[in-house]
Amino acid sequence: MKSSPPKQVFISYSHHDEVFAADLEQALVRRGVSAFFAPRSIQPGDSFVELIENALARCQVGILLWSAAARESAWVTNEREVFAARRNRDGLRVIVVMLEKIELPALFSTVQAIKAVRHPNAETVADALLPGITPTSKIIGDRVPIQLESLDLATMRLLGGEIQRQAPEIRDERRPAVVYMEAKGKKRFGARINVNMAKDKDLTRNLGHLADRLGALEGSIHRFKSQEIEGGHEAANWPLKIARAEKEHAEVVTEIRELLNHFVRELWVEDVA
Repeated sequence: MKSSPPKQVFISYSHHDEVFAADLEQALVRRGVSAFFAPRSIQPGDSFVELIENALARCQVGILLWSAAARESAWVTNEREVFAARRNRDGLRVIVVMLEKIELPALFSTVQAIKAVRHPNAETVADALLPGITPTSKIIGDRVPIQLESLDLATMRLLGGEIQRQAPEIRDERRPAVVYMEAKGKKRFGARINVNMAKDKDLTRNLGHLADRLGALEGSIHRFKSQEIEGGHEAANWPLKIARAEKEHAEVVTEIRELLNHFVRELWVEDVA
């Protein structure tokens, strides 16, 4: 049995629960988990909305801190809708942490929740979360070589984000120049990376930006199409907004595919259990 690398998580919470969310983020970091927590992840001068959208698009695990305040929060409502869309589209793992004894959101009524209703302790919750964030996997199939062109958009976006995230360790030679990603359908993708490309910080930063932008555009297109169906006083504007977003999406797909062709020397897939 082999443990997968810790995955990047996004913590969704209401302002009312911010103290516990901050303690949980620190507890996860101490356990080697990369967690997006807005107050610490966003720097002065950064675009608040854009960074949150990018983090939602890139995260591999969504953690929803659920309480009465979260239920009424417009920000949390938007984030859990993104979680649900990505769960259906590319198998995003979503973990609900119950901070109060209230009904689960309908979108996640079938998700097994972690209960922390009475005197929630961040260290205890982090320990309970860890198996879902770093699941143990066992390779049960042969390594099968594949071509970059065969990857779907969700996997390609994940690959770009993972290369950017793991590039500092590859540059410092603290680990082999190989990136692994677990995907929907009990598959694990592996990619051998061109070390010289990984050493170029501008290129790796651009690759990560393109992966983020791709995810954000997919979210925007989904939102625009939903609003087009709902109609309203701006109904006439949605087709143009959708067309522009789809055009930019196609351009970003071309850019990220071309850049990945330079980064990736070898690509394969394995079945895992």
